[in-house]
Amino acid sequence: MRFVVYFLTISCLITAHLLGSIEGASSSDTDKIEDVSEGCLVQMKLSNGMTVWLKPTSFESDEIFIKLTALGGTAELPSKDRFSGELAAQIAWESGMGGFSSDQISVLLYEHSLEFVPKIQPFCRVIEGTSGKEGLEAFLKCTHMLFTQKNFSREGWKAAKIVSKTSLSKMACDYDLAYEAAFLSVNTQGFQALQPMSVEDLDKVDFDLAKAFFQRCFSNPQGFVCVIVGSFDIDSAKALVNHYLGSIPTEEPPFNFNQPEPAPFPPGITNKEIHLSQRPDSLTRLTFPLQISLNEKSIHQLAFMCQVIEARLRRVITQNMKLSYGIDVCYEFPLYPLLDNPWISIRFRCDNQLVDKLKQIVIHELKLFQDRGVTQEEMVEIKKLEAGSDDYWLRDNFYWMSMLTNYYLWKWDPEWIYLGSTETKDLNSKTIDELLKTSFSLKNYSIITAKP
Repeated sequence: MRFVVYFLTISCLITAHLLGSIEGASSSDTDKIEDVSEGCLVQMKLSNGMTVWLKPTSFESDEIFIKLTALGGTAELPSKDRFSGELAAQIAWESGMGGFSSDQISVLLYEHSLEFVPKIQPFCRVIEGTSGKEGLEAFLKCTHMLFTQKNFSREGWKAAKIVSKTSLSKMACDYDLAYEAAFLSVNTQGFQALQPMSVEDLDKVDFDLAKAFFQRCFSNPQGFVCVIVGSFDIDSAKALVNHYLGSIPTEEPPFNFNQPEPAPFPPGITNKEIHLSQRPDSLTRLTFPLQISLNEKSIHQLAFMCQVIEARLRRVITQNMKLSYGIDVCYEFPLYPLLDNPWISIRFRCDNQLVDKLKQIVIHELKLFQDRGVTQEEMVEIKKLEAGSDDYWLRDNFYWMSMLTNYYLWKWDPEWIYLGSTETKDLNSKTIDELLKTSFSLKNYSIITAKP
């Protein structure tokens, strides 16, 4: 009982303080507001350099997704300093913000059903989370504090290493994560920025380097896009954005994003087997580097091609082997959110003795696609599937948050989120045939299999 009383008391005190005034905030910090997509989407360009997209929806009555993203992350650091940059967000979290400890912030988040997660990835910096209708203000206030009232203490540094040691120890026993690490390492030829941190790497984390890097990552709002999607009042959200995000100062220099060195796919055909304990079956991925330039239009064509390949493989494998073995085809961006070095990946799980047969079927069918193209029946089938998929995803808040973030970072017109369905309806077999022939080569791919 004493714990409950303490918990509620701290929560009330934090909430009262957290939602108090911010000195210097005013609506005049909004530089420009324009409505696009017939009022369904509002763009705010704040005078401090941040862009905000507001997308009110009625899909869920009490759900809001928020994500702030900017290019530039740990890949900017020399190899010897990278682990200090990777742990920086965890140190900041364990250090608390403003006058609040990490435990007090956690109480606030729990009380408001909030998720608030800052992180620094290889090629971007992110603050993301969810809230109910009443939690948006608290989330934006936490964001303001992260930029302006960092604590970043040595106590937080020590706590972050303890928490991370436990987490990394568990991850080391996860064979799916081990496979993913090997998969990325082979297909990027050991690209340093994508190598996972280990427990031993925690000893390389330097407090001063981590602090300086976190300050650099989350001080100047310039270059960030904030996307807010869900159940909220547009006028109230504008006011909150102006008050909390528009008042973040720009005294610090902006993060100058440097385009990374390429992570080239290995030449020829690469075969790699990795042995993981406790695997019940084998997991195999065939990966082909894509040889196309992606834009708002071609990405929908690429997605359609992946669906065509998957449907054919699923049908042929089931006819020959009675099961589909979870065959899955997708495109991937290994340097996300950068569009560099995209791949198409074909994945399946099966007993160890069936791996070679399934690989032969996949390569054979891809050759048939390149020689003979797609059938009209396949075009009709995938168009029906894609139409149903579009209807589903266009009514999903997380989808909108992700797509709006990506389209901003890629400098694409957000209207193509809607227009993509029209592009799919108008696709003809000639376009897909050309894509199948030219977008990937059967002379350059990798086969990576994890075996028990």
